[in-house]
Amino acid sequence: MNLREVDLNFLVIFEAIYQERNQSRAGKRLNMSQPAVSYSLNKLRSIFSDQLFVKTAEGMQPTQRAEELAPLIHGVINQLKSIYSEFSKFESTSSKRIFRLSMSDYSEFVILPKLLNRLEKSAPNVQIRVHHTKLNDRHNFLSTGKLDLAVFSHYPQNFQQDKFNVQFSTTEDLFQHKLFDERVVAVARKNHPDIKGKISLNLFLQLQHAIIFLHKDTFPIDSVDQRLHELFEKRNIKFMTQRTSTLAEVISKTNLIGTMVERYAKSFSILNNLQVLELPFSMSPFQMTLYWHARVNHDPAIIWLRNELISVCQSLC
Repeated sequence: MNLREVDLNFLVIFEAIYQERNQSRAGKRLNMSQPAVSYSLNKLRSIFSDQLFVKTAEGMQPTQRAEELAPLIHGVINQLKSIYSEFSKFESTSSKRIFRLSMSDYSEFVILPKLLNRLEKSAPNVQIRVHHTKLNDRHNFLSTGKLDLAVFSHYPQNFQQDKFNVQFSTTEDLFQHKLFDERVVAVARKNHPDIKGKISLNLFLQLQHAIIFLHKDTFPIDSVDQRLHELFEKRNIKFMTQRTSTLAEVISKTNLIGTMVERYAKSFSILNNLQVLELPFSMSPFQMTLYWHARVNHDPAIIWLRNELISVCQSLC
């Protein structure tokens, strides 16, 4: 093989077809026309003396040779990206880059207003897009570049809680950085007839609860119920919702009580006339954690955004 005849862009096109299993989607991803993708695929077939991808009812399926080449080509592309990144700079003031993040509702609520306020001056043309993602998709989206960063909760001091609080199908090849600590508190309306500033465990279990459920696979249990299960206790659940704003509104107008992340609770206590209470049992704090894939660990733009997020979160501590 004469390397002078090999266009490195062919490798990028190979990986796009391999990941998308479709020439049109690969072209759209790379901003190329389908004829240009087809031309490049024919060149690749000639270079490797193999069909590489075969049309089937389920899309372009890789041949055995393509399966063998895929991890090698992926490694070469990542090495080239690292070489480029090491010798390039990110200019935030002039960049028009689009950054794609996945975050929990809570981290959006707490972090994004401060981050966007900060970026108004330092990166006026940068765009932030937040995507709600499923647990099983997040690692794949980070590894393939559909996401740049993710922010989710993590229980580093409690294996059982962390095991229950799974946010990724795997953390292989993921880097992480602690942003800040957080904890869960109880909430009730300020003029609740049975609660004046604190709550006992007996009363907590006796009263009816409104709760948030976030994951269909754990419905209707949350981390508080998991902790009560460890204590051989169970709360009386009356109402369930996926919206924290609805939870706060319901609690403010009924005798139901609930639990919330503390920073959420303090914000909603002002808007909804709620009292914020210590839980009547111990519960491990959790931390909000920033995640990114190894393939962008040296990307100057991602390094810049990571540092911006970290700086913003330091002001929350």
